[in-house]
Amino acid sequence: MASGEIPASSTLDERSDLGTGDAALYAFWVGQEAIAEKEERPWIKKARKIVKRYRDDRGEKPGDGSGGVHRYNILWSNVQTLRPTLYARTPKPDVERRFKDQDDVGRLASTLLERSLVYSTDCTDFDTVMSSCVEDKLLPGRGVGRVMYVPTYGEPLSAEESNAEFEQEDDAAAIVDTAGDTRSAQQGQQNIPQQPQIEPLREVVYEEVLLKYIFWEDYREGPARKWVEVPWVRYRAYMTLDELTTRFGKAKAKLVTLDYTPKGTPEDRKDETPPDMFKKAIVHEYWDKTKKQVVWLPPGTPDLILDKQDDPLGLRDFFPNPDPLLATTTNDRRIPVPDYVEYQDQAIELDTLTGRIDRLTRALKVSGIYPGENKQVLQQLVDSGTENMLIPVEDWLKWSDNGGLKEFIQWMPIDQVAQTLIQLYEARDKTKNDLYEITGIGDIMRGNTSPIETLGAQQLKANFITRRVVPQQREVARFARDCFRLMANVIAEHFSPKTISLMTGYPQLQPVPQVPPPPPQFLAPQMPQQGVPPQLSVVPPQGAPQQPQLGHALGQPPPQQGPPPAQPNPAYAQWQQMAQKAQTVQQANQKLQQQFDAAVALIKQDGVYGFRIDIEADSTIAPDEQAEKASRTEFLKEFVPFMEQLVPIAQGNQTMAELAKQFALFAVRGFRVARPLEESVEAAFDALAQMPPHPTQQPKQSTSNVDSPADLALRAHETDAKTQIAQQSNAIKAEQVQNQAVEAAERLRIEEQENHRNAGLESAKAVDEAIFRRERASAMDARSAKALI
Repeated sequence: MASGEIPASSTLDERSDLGTGDAALYAFWVGQEAIAEKEERPWIKKARKIVKRYRDDRGEKPGDGSGGVHRYNILWSNVQTLRPTLYARTPKPDVERRFKDQDDVGRLASTLLERSLVYSTDCTDFDTVMSSCVEDKLLPGRGVGRVMYVPTYGEPLSAEESNAEFEQEDDAAAIVDTAGDTRSAQQGQQNIPQQPQIEPLREVVYEEVLLKYIFWEDYREGPARKWVEVPWVRYRAYMTLDELTTRFGKAKAKLVTLDYTPKGTPEDRKDETPPDMFKKAIVHEYWDKTKKQVVWLPPGTPDLILDKQDDPLGLRDFFPNPDPLLATTTNDRRIPVPDYVEYQDQAIELDTLTGRIDRLTRALKVSGIYPGENKQVLQQLVDSGTENMLIPVEDWLKWSDNGGLKEFIQWMPIDQVAQTLIQLYEARDKTKNDLYEITGIGDIMRGNTSPIETLGAQQLKANFITRRVVPQQREVARFARDCFRLMANVIAEHFSPKTISLMTGYPQLQPVPQVPPPPPQFLAPQMPQQGVPPQLSVVPPQGAPQQPQLGHALGQPPPQQGPPPAQPNPAYAQWQQMAQKAQTVQQANQKLQQQFDAAVALIKQDGVYGFRIDIEADSTIAPDEQAEKASRTEFLKEFVPFMEQLVPIAQGNQTMAELAKQFALFAVRGFRVARPLEESVEAAFDALAQMPPHPTQQPKQSTSNVDSPADLALRAHETDAKTQIAQQSNAIKAEQVQNQAVEAAERLRIEEQENHRNAGLESAKAVDEAIFRRERASAMDARSAKALI
């Protein structure tokens, strides 16, 4: 069999029956497309009519203000009522440990993943995609959305950087969206025989995961009964020549036939201006779950494969879209039945009755006939200017003999028309009630109540409506949750720790203070050993004489000579505080970084499979504020008295504090509104365990000879308290001894300075006395000599 030739039989034993190469691959997907299109063709025709009816697109005659036959657009009314009921607000991701146990790494990983999803949903306009999918579910019956991984590349790396990067990881991170791939033209030409070229690698400077809406006619899937059995899905895109060149390369773009002309172009409707001036090509993107491969091909260009990649996203279930939002389905096939089809007979009946009511309403008017010879007189009766006026009659006797006004005018009978209109209105109301019973949209959902109905009757109706609507609300919430999980899979599989840190703000490192160089001279205290009083050692300046130790301050004999000891340097104390603070910040940052790295590693390992991390979506329906307030009030009402009983037991007792913490966490995790308090509760009980015992906790004497478990616990608690008190007392005593040593050293220094000063004064006094005596002796000798002369 030639390559790419379809066999005569309608089925194949294996793909190789078609041959190998691009032609065979193209033939295989064209055959798959034909099988799926044949099965979906009736549904597509119905869906198009339903959308047209919802939009009320009908031919209107120019100048005809009536717009043709009147209709009762119950489809628009039902969709507008159900859409806000099924989807009233943007869902938020709820990421939590699956088993809610004591797992600090799992808790941080959950926080990181939840923040990443919140940021991604804010950037991707998640609400618009969800609204469009819900509308497609209510009208044609199938709503589809898909996730995309979009990296942003920086400048090309050098040859050395490219080789290092290539050795670390494979070059498999590429955009998989048909119209959004930004890879270069050389990469798009990789299947064309040519001289091999090596494209320089580029660093990924930014990453994002997006949720994209897929139009219901642009999506197709292989025939299956359930979602797990779907073998492949297909997305359709319309690309211009420039887009084809950017995505697949210039050589392949020239081979593609631009076979798609938008509706309204001159080839389609020559009397209108085209909505788009560019011709486009239809490109199909097939995700083959069996081969774990993605193939791009233009159906209008035979035997041409634009690109193919092996599992580009690495998702758990391979497909980049969750199970679509489907209307009514059965277990034998996934082709949806639109909701309108289920009540279209009643809707058509409403249109028929509304058209008849419109025609009879137009006929319900005052009209009659009268003799032509009395036209001038009778016409004045209905003229607008005859109000409060008397109209004269020429020959009153003749007028009276002929029966007067009653005989001259014969009015058209409208009693039958009025009665028919009343019956038509009653029939239409009955048809609406039948339709509401079919669809489950009652007067409670529409806000209509009867004053004669009791509260119990209204609640019964509301409960009935809830049972009909809740399954659809759960389906919409399931779709939002699956979208979150796919986005989380992409984040776990492709995002770098740098991107996760930018999106989440973690690990929340503190700035490290700048520490200047230490001062050149300082007085450094020596740390005391166990049971030995602290001593101070002098670190003299460079070139200064060595000073003796100040141990004599503790009772040792003072030194006999030497200059006074050096004083503590205040600059060193300040520098030591700054260095200690910087070291503390560095240690805290190192711990935070280690926790962040461990959490990112857990996301990479568990984010795709969800063993330890569970991803859910909060409710997509409008929240009940009263219920939220009641839940918070209930939590505070139960938790505050509970804490008042636990705190005295846990304070100062490590064992009881751990047990009390587990009790408190058990209570907190049961309330969704209290989940953010979990970490604070843990920290509070850890601090309680280090505090002194509560004064109200007094040991109790046991009246029996055998100690009970409670007595043993109290005795252990008392022992722990005494040990802590003894440790605190020893620490206080050691601090007092150290302070006394410092004070004694200071007093000794002052005394030595005083002694030196006193010694200096004594020496000066002695010198002065010697000089005085010498001068006095000289004076006496002079007087004696004078007397002899």
